Amino acid sequence: MRKPWQIWITFAICLGLAVPALALLTVKSLELDLAQVRARRRAELDEAISNALWTMDTRLTPILAQEAARPEFEYSSFLPPSAAEAPDRPPQSAGLPAAVASGTDDSKVSGTVPADGPASAAKIAGVESGKVTPSRLLVQPSPYVRLNFQCSANGCVTSPQCPDEPEMSWAIRSGAVREQIDDCRRSLADFMQWVDYDQLLAMLPDQSLPQWQDVAPESSVANYVWQANSGQVLSQNVDLTRLRMPNDNDSSDPAVPPPSAFENAVPSRETRSQSPARLNNDFNNRNSALQAFAQREIAGQRSANPAAARAAIVREGVSRPLWIGSQLLLARRVTIGDQIVIQGCWLDWPEIETLLRHEVRDILSEFTFEPVRSEKDVRIGRLLATLPVQIHVPPMTAVPLTLSPMRIALLIAWLCFALVTFTGGMMLAGVITLSERRAAFVSAVTHELRTPLTTFRMYAEMLAENIVPETSRIGYLRTLQSEADRLSHLVENVLQYARLERSTGDRKRELVTLAELARRIAACSGSRLGQTGMELVVELSDNDRDVSLYTDPRAIEQIAFNLIDNACKYAGASDDRRIHLTMAVAVREVTMTLRDHGPGIPAEARRRLFKPFSKSAHEAAQSAPGVGLGLALARRLAVSLGGRLELAAAEVGGAEFKIRLPHHIDRNSP
Repeated sequence: MRKPWQIWITFAICLGLAVPALALLTVKSLELDLAQVRARRRAELDEAISNALWTMDTRLTPILAQEAARPEFEYSSFLPPSAAEAPDRPPQSAGLPAAVASGTDDSKVSGTVPADGPASAAKIAGVESGKVTPSRLLVQPSPYVRLNFQCSANGCVTSPQCPDEPEMSWAIRSGAVREQIDDCRRSLADFMQWVDYDQLLAMLPDQSLPQWQDVAPESSVANYVWQANSGQVLSQNVDLTRLRMPNDNDSSDPAVPPPSAFENAVPSRETRSQSPARLNNDFNNRNSALQAFAQREIAGQRSANPAAARAAIVREGVSRPLWIGSQLLLARRVTIGDQIVIQGCWLDWPEIETLLRHEVRDILSEFTFEPVRSEKDVRIGRLLATLPVQIHVPPMTAVPLTLSPMRIALLIAWLCFALVTFTGGMMLAGVITLSERRAAFVSAVTHELRTPLTTFRMYAEMLAENIVPETSRIGYLRTLQSEADRLSHLVENVLQYARLERSTGDRKRELVTLAELARRIAACSGSRLGQTGMELVVELSDNDRDVSLYTDPRAIEQIAFNLIDNACKYAGASDDRRIHLTMAVAVREVTMTLRDHGPGIPAEARRRLFKPFSKSAHEAAQSAPGVGLGLALARRLAVSLGGRLELAAAEVGGAEFKIRLPHHIDRNSP
């Protein structure tokens, strides 16, 4: 091959085009895989958030629904008698303390129900006779409510959990706890410091619940639920169309990098799962469940005491949870006659927060609660339907590198590409090397055959024309015989090398002693030694003569003959014309050493000494004849016998080769 560099350049160009293309495909595939992994994790996070919101709203619904559904008369420490038993009670004062009904504000400072003389005496008498019962807020307060309160326009703030002193003993006898009453009085004192009637009234919705007395008594519960189904019992008054999408990885957060353009271009499960329609629908479903439960709670509480509910014309408003500063309230408007009071409860937010975290500990572990005070702060999909509270989930951590199917496929693709590249390069190098060796072999064989063929032709013509003197005829014939042996040896080496290339390495072995092997080597190389006047000296101790080898003696003969032939070529002009054959027996191997006294082998020739067809025609013309196949064939034969052929450093000059063969003395040995 004249220009192998052109082939290597072409191979390098193809490789240079394939590697960037595969690298680009890998980068884009990894980006797509990473985007899909992130989308799956975000979808799983959204699903966990949705489940957590459902769980929290489900847990809060009975608590808030019970408070929103309480009749207005329960906001007194003791419930009033029924209308039939107290027909002279004015409708507009039902459930109100005397101070509120009369327009005085004597209780504004103390925050307790005033002792109104005859009214209190009548109430105590009613308790004694069993006609007046304590409010459930007094004897069964909710553990998640710090205080139930009632505010009037004149600034009067009262609580059913704070009875006055004349009623205290009856409250305790009815089931109230003195310590709880004391705590409620302290809470009422704190509450009065920051509550403002006008501010609180402006924050409440002007919506009323259906009036109980407008419903037929025989189907009160069912009709009330049906009648209230179109309205709300608890309202946050949140316009979902103005809310923004939840994004815990908001680009405004400097600690969170914005998503790449590639991820934004990929339609993913994340985009579908966080659509506004889906999140609005999820919120509406939770709100609908809350309203349905609250409506049933109202119907149940009203049906338990219908007489008291019908004792006055009362319009109860829709309750709304709201924040005033850091305090969470649930309040409503209540219209009694021409007066508007505010009834509600001061929720114990720390206790509620602990409850909610406990409920969702197995669903969502890392999150925080954020109070919602305006619509611009609300994020769709994070808002509770029961309270003006939303959850904030920390941004997703870095996605760990795992062996996903995409990454496994890319890894396999790169391994296959590397394997194909390596195999292609090796095959290309082998083809180029083989082509160069073939060219060198053809050149060397052509030169090697030209000389003996020329000699054959010339001597044959001279003998045929009988121009050779009779005395020289024998010399001519011996020359022809020598050239024939030379050609025969060349052809035999080539054929043997070809057989080794095609065969599996199985050889016909037999048991032979070292003495017999030395004799056979001397016999097969005798003619070649005689042509050059060289002498083979066998060095074998008497103890090793009978040591047997289970091997192929013909292969060993050819190895030795090739080494001896090289010694005859290169050391034939030396003063010491001996070739030493030494045989030594070790524990596991037998070493045969062939050493001559020639010029030795130069360092630059040692690198390619055992390569086949390593001698060009020019080198063959400048040195001894041959095609550079003898040593390569000898090494292949040694390997096929389980041994090896090595070039050793001669101690006294010349070339020294060692043949190491396994020491098999058993015929059945491998």
